[in-house]
Amino acid sequence: MVTKATSGYGTVLSIGSIPPGSSSSGVNSYTPVAEQITLKGPNISAKPLKATNQTTSGGAEEYIPSGLIDGGEVEVSGNFLPSEHETLIAIVDTVQSWQVAWPQTGTHAATFAGILIDFEPTSEVEKPLEFSAKLKVTGPVTFT
Repeated sequence: MVTKATSGYGTVLSIGSIPPGSSSSGVNSYTPVAEQITLKGPNISAKPLKATNQTTSGGAEEYIPSGLIDGGEVEVSGNFLPSEHETLIAIVDTVQSWQVAWPQTGTHAATFAGILIDFEPTSEVEKPLEFSAKLKVTGPVTFT
């Protein structure tokens, strides 16, 4: 059987033009965060509730679904371009619309509201200026 694997080259994290909850009625367009190298997430997880009790069979812990899903975080790193990253620095600790679009998959993307919780530029001798950033997903992640 031939693999259907796809390269991660071309994956893009973009910021939306309309923040969640905005009264704007326009179409949300997305602008890529400049020169990304790595992108990880969103890491979606469930939070089960511990339901172990005095009559639990065999002394094994029991869990039940909580009905709550955590959208997790998105981590991105890339080349630091001071003039292009001013926008990111200005939105630290604010809720924005975000989208992760995967390459070579047509229109497959994850769209979500998120808070930029960490932004760090790095300077090293004999390396390009780099940055890393972390978003906390708030609310549901929509996959299309």
